[in-house]
Amino acid sequence: IQFSDHDTPKRLTNPKRSGLPSDPAMRAFMGYSLTRWLPVIRQLNPDGTVKDSVAFEAALARFEKVAETASGPVSTFHSIMLPVFGQGRQAFVSVDAHLAVADAFSKVVTYYVQNGKYPKTLSQAGVTKTDPFSDKNKPLGYSVKDGQMRVWSIGQNKVDDKGLTDREASARDERETNEPSYRNGDIAFVMRPPGTMVHP
Repeated sequence: IQFSDHDTPKRLTNPKRSGLPSDPAMRAFMGYSLTRWLPVIRQLNPDGTVKDSVAFEAALARFEKVAETASGPVSTFHSIMLPVFGQGRQAFVSVDAHLAVADAFSKVVTYYVQNGKYPKTLSQAGVTKTDPFSDKNKPLGYSVKDGQMRVWSIGQNKVDDKGLTDREASARDERETNEPSYRNGDIAFVMRPPGTMVHP
């Protein structure tokens, strides 16, 4: 099969696109709006990961207060951007919380193996990390009751369920209300006594 010259697709004269609108006024508006996001954007690596989750959380929290006073088109732009970064923030904080609980749990277990008993406090086991979901940098939750040890973070809903997992918190609510329930409990690691039956 042969093609004539006029059948050959023409090359694009300008294949590169910036993604910005061509209108100068719109470019200026976007530039102005995005400068407000610089403290948040600067906490991101080129691959989209966060450099410092604590600094990222603080920068976004400060910007949320600024966005509350915005009006007009800028307010609309911020209302689009905030949920995107907000969901990312919750994901990063959740990862930090899981890692903090796992680290604290392992230190408590190590203390138990070395001393034959659980520590009275997390700090006694060498735990220094606070709860990433706590607004006031409160320590992670810790309890030992009936031979069962728990370490927990209050989680995204910021309600302290005293170390109850999702399943346990839901079962408690069902007992209290006699209604089917599913709710988020704490981010909890639990060490149960040997031979304890755990239902899936």
